[in-house]
Amino acid sequence: MQTSAAMNADTMRRQREYFRRQDVLERAVLAAARAGRADAMGEDVRVITSAVLECPAAERGLAVRGVMVDDDAHREQWLVLVELASGASRALVVDKPHTQ
Repeated sequence: MQTSAAMNADTMRRQREYFRRQDVLERAVLAAARAGRADAMGEDVRVITSAVLECPAAERGLAVRGVMVDDDAHREQWLVLVELASGASRALVVDKPHTQ
């Protein structure tokens, strides 16, 4: 049986890993969106970038200033917030590849 301290340490480690994965995903999507290309490496990046580029306000990726991605494991979707150069933002719900 784990002690409370060990459980807390394990929880913290899992949270750090989650945020690291999300950071890598967000950076890859942002780079691909700014390049205007949805054919980036990794299926996750391709699917999210495609959704961002389909958003008319993104102007084919030219107006994208930032991307935040939250993994909603319960609904098998990503919640994506796209920050635009104008200061506006768009929220997108993107189905994960294995659920499409």
